Amino acid sequence: MTGMETQSQTSRLVTIGRAFLFVFFIYLFLVAVKMFGASATIFTDQYQGIWTQIQQRLDNPFFGLFLGVFAAAVMQSSSATTSIAVTLVATGLVPLENAVTIVMGANIGRSITCMIVALGYVRQKKMFARAFPVSFIQDNFNILTACVCFTLEVTCHFLSRTARWIVSFLPASSAATTADGGAAASGWLWNPIPVMADFPVNLVKHFMHDVCHFWPTAQAILLGALGLFLLFFALKRITRTMTKITGNKVEVMINRVLSKSGWLTLFIGLIITMVVQSSAITISLMIPLAAAGVVKLRTYYPIILGACLGTTITAVIAAMAYMGTPVEGVANLGLEGLSIAVVHILFNLIGVLCFFPIPFLRIPMYTTEFFVPFLTRSRRYVFLWIALIFFVIPGLGLWLLW
Repeated sequence: MTGMETQSQTSRLVTIGRAFLFVFFIYLFLVAVKMFGASATIFTDQYQGIWTQIQQRLDNPFFGLFLGVFAAAVMQSSSATTSIAVTLVATGLVPLENAVTIVMGANIGRSITCMIVALGYVRQKKMFARAFPVSFIQDNFNILTACVCFTLEVTCHFLSRTARWIVSFLPASSAATTADGGAAASGWLWNPIPVMADFPVNLVKHFMHDVCHFWPTAQAILLGALGLFLLFFALKRITRTMTKITGNKVEVMINRVLSKSGWLTLFIGLIITMVVQSSAITISLMIPLAAAGVVKLRTYYPIILGACLGTTITAVIAAMAYMGTPVEGVANLGLEGLSIAVVHILFNLIGVLCFFPIPFLRIPMYTTEFFVPFLTRSRRYVFLWIALIFFVIPGLGLWLLW
């Protein structure tokens, strides 16, 4: 056997090993989602008065919007924020309609990660002036899409109703209920994922309750902390593992399609983001190219829209942790988690349909071209924008509406 053949076999084994790791981290992500859901359920059982106050605040759509922006900006992850929203809806703790604006806010808040990457060029004025628009155009797109979708949701619950209508076509949505209010097995597509994800969560709960005899509040705190830790850990590892599997193929693919048609470029951005499970990775790859002047704003605009659409896959995966299982005797409640994941897709899809097909309606691109020269004149303006959009305005809004 030649050295090249040995190297090729080793490479295959490494790729297979990474593929197994990817599946394991997806499973760990689902366990984290279930663990956080168990923590939230215990907390609400113990502190119903506090939770009722929070739910009342969430009845105000602006509160949910500000909460989503602030949470995604602080955690620097819209995937984590939307996954938590999926969990709260799927466990029946938050109504679907109240979670819609949280998802909208999370989409705005996710732009901060790419802005931080662009700030790496802040000392080089010309390069920064070319790099910053990559993150700023994403911010513009999310804010303008939120304006459209927020109006549609507040006036007629368009997103929540449409999401429920789409989910209603699944065979699971027609589940019958048994005499005791549970879900009839014949009506559901059997989904082993909730059972598999529940197993380690139940072990941890058993250890805390029966072995350590922790108070319910302590159980909720520890489960929540462990769930959040696993959530971030799994999301990071999923992204890193897929990045290693794809190697430099992602960059090669992006370079090949930059000169192609807009729709093809958008589709490639969508696929890449679905594979690497991170819109920040896809968009951040554009920043060095833009800083060097290799690509222009109008060229990478479709890739950014595709990345925004592709990142919605994480919420769908999170919803699988509850699909096919009734919650508290309500057969269709598990599907509500999938509905909020569909809301996330609809949000970005509406944005793409509004601001891409017709050239003169590509408003995020034009507003970026207008505002960026002003913002990049001084680092102060950029830091002021980041502080206002992601922390000051949402933080002030949460304080005033509480």
